[in-house]
Amino acid sequence: MYTVTDSYCRNCKQEAEPKKSWPLCPKCHGAAYCSKDCQTSDWPIHKPICRPRRADETWAIRILMNNGTRKTDAMQYFRHELIKENHPIFSSGEPCPVTKLLGVPLVIYIGWV
Repeated sequence: MYTVTDSYCRNCKQEAEPKKSWPLCPKCHGAAYCSKDCQTSDWPIHKPICRPRRADETWAIRILMNNGTRKTDAMQYFRHELIKENHPIFSSGEPCPVTKLLGVPLVIYIGWV
């Protein structure tokens, strides 16, 4: 289960002082920001996933394949995707060994839409 940390800013990655925390997004409580400017700057990335979390849902990032066209914005290669607990990634996905050692939950799943 993903746990939100409020000890660093989601946008600029600035760490809060020890035993202090940054305010969480008022809508979803899923991201912390050190300032209103950082929250505004991160909004295009945070907006698609800004809603309260449910226990049976997980947010994933789909890496879009390059079909020969060149995209000008790097974020066009990624898409937030809400997946339910019965999605095949949980039964046939493979944990990435490098990120597993680092404690980052990355599961690789190759499937067709």
